[in-house]
Amino acid sequence: MNDAIVVTPQPRRYPRHLVAEARTGRYAGRMEDGVLCFRSIEYAEQPVGDLRWKAPVQLKRSDEVHEAYAYGLTSIQPWRRRWSSSSRQGEDCLTLNVFTTALAPASPKAVMVWIHGGHGQWGGSIDPLDHGDNSVRRRDDVVVVTINYRLGHLGRLDVGRLGEGYGNAGNQALLDQIAALEWIRDNIAAFGGDPGNVTILGESEGAAAVAFLLVSPPARGLFHRAVIQSGAQAYRRSNDGLTASSLAISDAVLDFLGVRTAAEAARVPETELVEAANVFERIDWLTRDGVALPYDPWAVLRDGGGARVPLMIGTNLDEEKLYGVFDDGYASFADRKLDAWRRGNIISWGWEDPLEPHERAVAEDFLELHGGTVVEALSAFVTESTERLYAHRIADLHSAHAPVFFYSWEVPSAIPDLGACHAVEIAYTLHNLDATIITGARPDPRLAAAAHDAWVNFAVNGDPGGWPAYVPGERATMRFTPEGPIAELDPRAEERRLVVPLFSPYESR
Repeated sequence: MNDAIVVTPQPRRYPRHLVAEARTGRYAGRMEDGVLCFRSIEYAEQPVGDLRWKAPVQLKRSDEVHEAYAYGLTSIQPWRRRWSSSSRQGEDCLTLNVFTTALAPASPKAVMVWIHGGHGQWGGSIDPLDHGDNSVRRRDDVVVVTINYRLGHLGRLDVGRLGEGYGNAGNQALLDQIAALEWIRDNIAAFGGDPGNVTILGESEGAAAVAFLLVSPPARGLFHRAVIQSGAQAYRRSNDGLTASSLAISDAVLDFLGVRTAAEAARVPETELVEAANVFERIDWLTRDGVALPYDPWAVLRDGGGARVPLMIGTNLDEEKLYGVFDDGYASFADRKLDAWRRGNIISWGWEDPLEPHERAVAEDFLELHGGTVVEALSAFVTESTERLYAHRIADLHSAHAPVFFYSWEVPSAIPDLGACHAVEIAYTLHNLDATIITGARPDPRLAAAAHDAWVNFAVNGDPGGWPAYVPGERATMRFTPEGPIAELDPRAEERRLVVPLFSPYESR
């Protein structure tokens, strides 16, 4: 009888210059048009089963080579919305992507960490607008990291009633982002990055995340510069209102899922989590618990208790026009604005809110400023009162403790009636020129180069290049216009002065 022949499989060999030897493991990447790309690297244990709705758990080291070739899953999110990610989704979504040009450069490179937006409900790093490879392809003096994190009810549900182990519930998304930054601190040197020179940046909800990370005690020391693109309204809501809203929605979601205990929480099928995401789309705000997030972010900024790092912050000229125009067309959007105006309401971020009498008086002044054009007046009013006002306030407070650079994005979309709307600048600042979903056409290469250089320069050395620093009262602003960047003191001062009185109800609450 012949002895059986046993064939021992040989470990797969990878070119040394494509394998990063990090603390948490070995990662094989691919060279793509001059950029070494590592995708879907886990930065924490996946939050499934007993870890569902809990704070992220530190990743255990693996000695196997992880083939980091393809993007991972994006978080479960409402799939009925225009802005939902088109990629595969799942709750095992705690991954990041690293883009670099050399694993062992002559000197470590600055690190840019991009946090995608999407109202905390949708989006993902796989979406073309959020890719990081093109930034590195144009400027090889940085390493770019893009991250995924839990969205919607997975990232924001306050399930503290389930008992021990859920003490940080309500801030899962923020804690995911902190876990990603901890992984970057411990591992990015293996990819050619400098863990002592990390910039966090994001737009919309990603910018709100940056604003929260600025004042979050667990995030202290994990980054060294910050960029807030159209996300200053993060601090807008009062804490009392946040707590009541968070608990009410959380109870409703848990009741929908039939969850009363931790054991039941771990057993909910993923298909039911998906359905809950579609039923409960608006879980808007993180929980100010005094641990991961202070009760009063404004006080932390004022007293210098946050991260004292250089900050770039700004807004777009026509933020509000993305909502409604993009989905419904200009005519429908204009009709809704006019109808809201006649009924004493204003439509902001796609929903109606009643105007208080003092707000109505300010809106009337805006109408006069804009020659009686209701859409332009109300769009400007919403942009000023819900974005730029708060951006100026953050800049005012933070500039007492660290350098601040303020911008105004005024380069319009090629899509009719959108103007310089919310998110139109991302394609420029990340240099994703083929991601034209909001720009409508490929951005002007000259303007894109100027914007991209400013963002990368800021990440490299804390100075965007030739900008005047922000000083309260002067409000130096770099305006990105179709003619190019123009520095100006306190542009749109008249509109700012009109809305300043509206701020006081929100401060220190």
